[in-house]
Amino acid sequence: MGVGAARRKGCAVALEQMPHLRQILTTDADCRVSPDWVARSIHHLQRFDALCGRVTLNPKRPPVWRSKTQCLRPMK
Repeated sequence: MGVGAARRKGCAVALEQMPHLRQILTTDADCRVSPDWVARSIHHLQRFDALCGRVTLNPKRPPVWRSKTQCLRPMK
């Protein structure tokens, strides 16, 4: 099972076991969120059905897509 499928299954199980839930917040394992991420997300979810945040790349760590693209270059 991939990460997306596992996340969807986890959300479905959470909603089955706790039908009173109004929101489920998720993020990726390699993401860092601000200390007030939960509070701000809940605040904005009072007005919107879905949210996504700003993505800022870490300059010390190349993005995965860049690393994979570099690996796909033809060998000389």
